[in-house]
Amino acid sequence: MRVEALDGDEIGETAASAQRLRNELLRLDIDAADPVADSVVPEGAKGLSAVSVTIGVRLGAMALGSLFAKLRDWVGRSGQTVEVSIGGDLIKIPAKFPEQQEQAIAAWLARHATSD
Repeated sequence: MRVEALDGDEIGETAASAQRLRNELLRLDIDAADPVADSVVPEGAKGLSAVSVTIGVRLGAMALGSLFAKLRDWVGRSGQTVEVSIGGDLIKIPAKFPEQQEQAIAAWLARHATSD
């Protein structure tokens, strides 16, 4: 997943914010949430922010719903956007999202509910 900077944020601010998210994710029932080197870009990622931080998350399909609940909560509090990609299928979770985005997230989750 990728945490995008808010307008005017420096990389240090975004990195600190991403670290706070990582700490929250580690409290979930997931296998790992590790920073990814800047040179590694998720397959299929396009139009990435110039200032962003990537966190590699490993989890079972059963934990995907709780991960997204945490991400929705976090983006609402932080005002930042998170991108999540599985096998090149990318979904963006903005801090403020319309009902159509909720439907897109639900469809994305349904596609990956049984993937590993």
